Amino acid sequence: MATYFEDHMTEASDVTLASHTPDTTGTGYTVLIQANQGDETLECLAAGSIQKEEGGLSDGVLYTCDGTYSGADYGITVTTETLDTNDDYNIIAVRIQDANNMYALEFNEDRFQLYKKTTAGGWVTLGDDLGAIATDGAEVRLEVGGTIIQALVDDVVKVSTSDSSHSAAGSAGYGMGSVITNKADMSSQSITDIVVSTGMGTTTSTTTTTSTTTTSTSTTTSTSTSTSTTATSTSSSTTTSTSTSTSTTTTTTTSTTISTTTSTTTTSTSTTTSTSSSTSTTNTGTTTSTTTTVTTTSTSTTTSTTTTIMTADIPEIEVVE
Repeated sequence: MATYFEDHMTEASDVTLASHTPDTTGTGYTVLIQANQGDETLECLAAGSIQKEEGGLSDGVLYTCDGTYSGADYGITVTTETLDTNDDYNIIAVRIQDANNMYALEFNEDRFQLYKKTTAGGWVTLGDDLGAIATDGAEVRLEVGGTIIQALVDDVVKVSTSDSSHSAAGSAGYGMGSVITNKADMSSQSITDIVVSTGMGTTTSTTTTTSTTTTSTSTTTSTSTSTSTTATSTSSSTTTSTSTSTSTTTTTTTSTTISTTTSTTTTSTSTTTSTSSSTSTTNTGTTTSTTTTVTTTSTSTTTSTTTTIMTADIPEIEVVE
């Protein structure tokens, strides 16, 4: 933000405003308009404020705030000290080209009136806000950016409009009384600070966007299940010292098949059974040894299931002495 003019009214004693030099930025004040009698003036007080010096009922005066204006988009802010609700108006202006061309705001506690002035048309109202607007100590600002002209109180926009009549930078200005409205007065109104700077008051909006992404993962598993039971390796041997051997073998085979289909569960089972049986007879007695080995593997998966079970009976061996 650039500052073109800044004054906090520092003086050792009361002086006419035209003789006062801004204490921060700027070169001075120049009388531009004196309404009614033609001798109206303001003064800078040692107490640190601006108020009327010469003027009264139906009188008015406007000064330019002189300095270097490097751009046409800027605003003037004044800190009010004493306001009124009647016809004692303060005036701030921007893009002042001369006494007949400018934008200006006329205000007191309950009236904001925005104007433009042209050589051809004189004063024309651009917008207003009527009601409880400002109080003593408020910061009042008139600003222009491109074709947008708006008035603010304590950074709150009160009046906003668009006009393209004046585009050159010109200068800013401050005054009071009947500069715009006839019969307005120079009375008790006063201000303490003037700042001319770039920048526009804005309304800030926040938009929150929430994006939701859903990821879906699908897994298909196919499992084939086979169950087989096999009986093998069955032998019988009988030996005696008398060389008499009798062997009788009977074999029975039974086959059973069971098929089950389930849409949600797949079960895989592999079972292997190995049985070995051996019988031996000697002079001292008969010894029979049987060994059985069972291995089971089970897998469960949530998909589809096909189950086949095959069962084969183990052959029966009969030994007769």
